[in-house]
Amino acid sequence: MDAAACGNYADMIPPTSQSFDSTTGVAPSGNDTAPSIAIPGQIFRPGTRVVVAEDDRVSQAVLTMILQKFGLDVHVACDGMRALELIREVRPSLVMMDMQMPRMDGAETIRALRDDVAAPQPPVVVLSANRLSQAQIDELGLLGVIDFLLKPVNRTRLHGVLSQVLPLA
Repeated sequence: MDAAACGNYADMIPPTSQSFDSTTGVAPSGNDTAPSIAIPGQIFRPGTRVVVAEDDRVSQAVLTMILQKFGLDVHVACDGMRALELIREVRPSLVMMDMQMPRMDGAETIRALRDDVAAPQPPVVVLSANRLSQAQIDELGLLGVIDFLLKPVNRTRLHGVLSQVLPLA
């Protein structure tokens, strides 16, 4: 975890009272809450590294908590420049990339990564608080993005995406 570069967020409490369907982008109205969903006995191979490029502290905390519960070694970057550094340093099995970050946004970061032939080329999952246009999806697909998740991330959907590319324990 690269907490020093992002600031300490240990005091952040992830939101748990509202469900959100990341496949439809719809949050329920009123006081509806979702029950805690248990992920069926699949955790990923210990030591599997993931870089999370995300500038929002709450999203960092939530993603880190979920990914660590999945047994993953999480490294957080607050912007695209730091994400590129971390990818070179830790050689992750996967990168989770926010689209809107300071200094270098997600699309710019992915392009820079793919242009750097000396850098590791892990699969990338894009995170976005907003729906992407078809043109954005097409462009990112050409850069090797394997999937797109709306924030806040649905834990079950996230596990399904990770299960397609990361080794299970």
